[in-house]
Amino acid sequence: MKKKTRQLGFTLVELMIVIAIIGILAAIALPNFRRSRELARQNKCFEFSSLLSRTAELYSIERKQYPSTIEDLAPFLSGNRLPICPTQGTYDWVKGTEEGLPNGKKVFCSHHGCATATWGG
Repeated sequence: MKKKTRQLGFTLVELMIVIAIIGILAAIALPNFRRSRELARQNKCFEFSSLLSRTAELYSIERKQYPSTIEDLAPFLSGNRLPICPTQGTYDWVKGTEEGLPNGKKVFCSHHGCATATWGG
């Protein structure tokens, strides 16, 4: 008398189908993940730009003049350190007459551009 054996594993076709489905899901999810990461970095950079603009206003109130460089703001920030762009961009001033900006100055990141905050310098 022969005993019937039950198959306990997956067939090769079933495994290939599962791997194909996982590959399709990864192909859809990966670009969205990268886009979300870059958007988070950009938002953090704009937050730092806004912080530097507000700090420049505080500097002008306390010192009765506007800062000449970004580095002048360090004593007004926590730990006497300037924020660093998440993508290693550098911060600088852009005057309002350049690039069609309103009067005043904006903090400009070399990688992400300008945030919305303008201050009067």
